[in-house]
Order: sequence, then structure tokens, then C-alpha cells
Amino acid sequence: MTTRQYLQIALSKFEVGDSLVDLIVVENSLDPGSDVCVDEVKRAIHRSLGTWLPVQTTVSEGGVSMTWNLDAIKLYYSALSRELGLEDITQPTIRDFSNIW
Repeated sequence: MTTRQYLQIALSKFEVGDSLVDLIVVENSLDPGSDVCVDEVKRAIHRSLGTWLPVQTTVSEGGVSMTWNLDAIKLYYSALSRELGLEDITQPTIRDFSNIW
């Protein structure tokens, strides 16, 4: 299986099209035709989803509208974060400022 095929299959459940798969490939300097390295591709998905989450969930263009299930994407992102041991930006961070005086 190639990197591109893995990305298409892994993100198909979120209605992610070919243009966003291409964007992940370019942003993360992946070789779309090479044999898939699952850990590397999951890290690339994690990095890219982290930049997409603050963006609007409805896209309209040329009379065509697409809505993303943001809750499902956040759950997938959180699961990837736990699996890879990376920061989960969807979870609130509690900081202790009690000693700032």
C-alpha cells in the first residue's frame, strides 16, 4: 500500500477529498508513491489536523456545500495524540497560576 492510498483510506470516513490528501503530502514532505510507513503518516495526519481544527466546519463553493463532523475529527485527533504520545490541542490545559504573586 502506498502512502497516498493509506491517507485516502484513513481519512475517507471524514469525507476528506483528494485535494486535502495532497495538502497533507506536501505539508509533511511525504512521498505519495512510496510504501507506507504508518507511524510517519499518522504523525503527518496529526500535524495537519491540528491546523484544521480551528477552521470552520462548513465549506461552500460554487453551489456545493460540505460539512465536516468536527466532533468525530476531534475524537480521531485525540486518539492519534494518545497513540503517538503527542500533545492533544482539543483538550483544555489547566495551568497553575497560584504562585504568581
